[in-house]
Amino acid sequence: MKKCISIIIIACIVFTSCTRVQENDIEASSKPIKTERYIGRLKGNISLYRSYMDNIVIANEKEEGFDIYSLDISSPIIRFEYAIQPQNKLLYSKQLDADRTLRVKQLGNSEENNVLTLEGKVTKEIAKRIAYSASALVATSPSQRYVVYCTATDYLNAYGLYLYDLDKEQGCLLTDQVSEELLNDMEGNIAWSPDEASLVVSNKLVFHATSGALIGQINAEKVLWSATGSKLAYIKSEKSLGKSINILDLSASAVEEVFIVNQGEYLPGYIVWNDEETKLAFVTSLIQAAEASGNMIPYHGIYSLNLTDKEAVRVDTILQLDQAVVGRLENMQYNALGCILTLAIGNSSGCDLYVYNIDTGYNEVLFNVEYLHDENNESYTCSSENNLYFIQSQRIVEMDAYMNYRVIYQSEEAIEDIYISKKMSRMIVIEKSKEGIILRQLENYKNKSM
Repeated sequence: MKKCISIIIIACIVFTSCTRVQENDIEASSKPIKTERYIGRLKGNISLYRSYMDNIVIANEKEEGFDIYSLDISSPIIRFEYAIQPQNKLLYSKQLDADRTLRVKQLGNSEENNVLTLEGKVTKEIAKRIAYSASALVATSPSQRYVVYCTATDYLNAYGLYLYDLDKEQGCLLTDQVSEELLNDMEGNIAWSPDEASLVVSNKLVFHATSGALIGQINAEKVLWSATGSKLAYIKSEKSLGKSINILDLSASAVEEVFIVNQGEYLPGYIVWNDEETKLAFVTSLIQAAEASGNMIPYHGIYSLNLTDKEAVRVDTILQLDQAVVGRLENMQYNALGCILTLAIGNSSGCDLYVYNIDTGYNEVLFNVEYLHDENNESYTCSSENNLYFIQSQRIVEMDAYMNYRVIYQSEEAIEDIYISKKMSRMIVIEKSKEGIILRQLENYKNKSM
């Protein structure tokens, strides 16, 4: 889910309804008021990704293992955390921090002898009989507070799924009905809410994380939590095809059907929230075309749904996009309010960004927008309140809700990525140079007068 930036150099780390086609001529309308700080330069085989909230993890590959560093977006300091050594004889190993590591050791020749332990200043046994597929069936939440694991029972092909709270040092059984999908892909079949108060297992069961209590049972092809974690959008399936979009409101303990697909179409699973939880964007595909193309899923329609009046508009029709363009859709994202929807459409050399103002109908195209990380649907634009940020021609461009543009940062190097803090006050800029990766922090960059 997250994009890793890998650069192999010398292994070392050094710290010190009208459509406008927008050419690559965006200029700064006024000099941005910002504070720019140089954080450091990284060399070697480096991977960067956001682990949880505002924390960026930096992994530096060594001859054996990795050195792990961390960087908080709000504080421009790189910290060494710990070293990860090869664990070839373990079924599972994950270092949580400098002092704690989760491990699954095989003490015998069967699952009965697989033991999950939390090792640190004191070693604590969490569970025995850990189930094993390609690896031990253990997964952690994004913050690494919770551990989910499968255990084998005394019955053939029967397993139990458990949740363990590392902070409270207590666990509970979630379900004794473990799906085949979960056994084959533990991480990919658990969807945590952003606040980690709830989780969905195998697109079917929704649980409270704190108590392990079952919230509800759904039959979904795809699930997506809203920004606050108070709502869960899911595509309800019939005969393995998505037929409707439903929303589970956890605060009201209610489910509402908000969209039913047209006959001959289905919902392949791509849905997007806006931060204010008032809009959903999604795509449809033709059943006949999908059957003819095998594993390929050609998109047919792009929709924006207003959750207040349940009115859905066909965006690709409004923008007069032909089917070849719709089929090259790579990414969709709203601004926070939901009045701007961006569509990243692949071209021969990268991506073009189609920008659509849902309220006014105004739209335009920005050529050759560059790829960012792939988290929270931010693979081509990053959202901060009602502004969107993207990279174009070694520049970071800010776009407001009125589709006004402003260059906030110009780099002499190639800009690889940007990360915006949750409080939306600071931005980390990652640049690629001949010497390696350069990290900078921007502050007070937002133009509130736009």
